[in-house]
Amino acid sequence: MNMGETDLQALQQLKDSALWFTVIIFLSTFFISINGFMPLLIIAAILLFIIGFPKLRQAFETFKTAGKHVDYGFTGLELILVGFIIEVIGSIFPIVRLVFVGRVISVFGGILVFIASLLIGLVLYNLGKFYNNELLKVGGIIEIIPVVSFIGWLLVYVSVDEIVRRLSGGFMLYPQEQVGG
Repeated sequence: MNMGETDLQALQQLKDSALWFTVIIFLSTFFISINGFMPLLIIAAILLFIIGFPKLRQAFETFKTAGKHVDYGFTGLELILVGFIIEVIGSIFPIVRLVFVGRVISVFGGILVFIASLLIGLVLYNLGKFYNNELLKVGGIIEIIPVVSFIGWLLVYVSVDEIVRRLSGGFMLYPQEQVGG
């Protein structure tokens, strides 16, 4: 299998976004488990929206340019944004004494976020199938599970180097840096 420059670029972008998702989701999961860390959880969510999602969208766009079917990933990224907004709205209702309404709205938002993760995980799994990499496929599956999704992203991160190494004939390809004076 001959890997083109676009594939290499897409894989590197996927690796970069997987690193951000691993760190941000791990920190979010940690902060949720500890009461009183709401400001740090908000910072993690902001990083996810400002850095994580745009980087993953960029990777999906490059994969699409390379001819890979990643449309579910784009849908997942759109749904996850809507789901998070709905969850935030749901969390506001208990403040105004509409606890039941808030819970229903939050559950609906959580379902959207889960569906979004499922779609993104499906794209990662299919990329693992395309590149014949079991670790990427497993990462795509584990990414779907809310409490341990950061482990899925970590597996995605690790799998990219193996894919690049195998497809480039055993040599790791790194971008050339310009040295000038």
